[in-house]
Amino acid sequence: AVSRKDAVCTVGAVEAARCSMWLWQPLDPTQRAEQAHAIQALVASAWVPATAYDESWAQHAAWHDAISRITVRSLSFGGAAVLCVLMLFLPVNLAIIAGLNVSFAVLVGFGVMSAAGITCNVVTYTAVLA
Repeated sequence: AVSRKDAVCTVGAVEAARCSMWLWQPLDPTQRAEQAHAIQALVASAWVPATAYDESWAQHAAWHDAISRITVRSLSFGGAAVLCVLMLFLPVNLAIIAGLNVSFAVLVGFGVMSAAGITCNVVTYTAVLA
């Protein structure tokens, strides 16, 4: 414990202590979520009662699990909507070609994001769907 406020003491015994540690969080959201889960598993297996907490862990773990699913579902609905609208105004063969053209443009956008090291997060999810 660093100071009196970081420890709970009774007469002659320490009942609880707050410890701090600093970690480098990886930029990759998969690795960041795995790091949070690994640290929580390490603390759960400790021989002393302990709790690991960081404000960002819940966000990283939950968003990583959900954002990929949400992105794929949204792109699927968006692609289906574009294809339906194109079929209203173009012959079927041209509508399919135009729909594939839009799909490949989105795929290239994801490829550029991946090559630049930009992860799929709330900001990029919104930008891709806009």
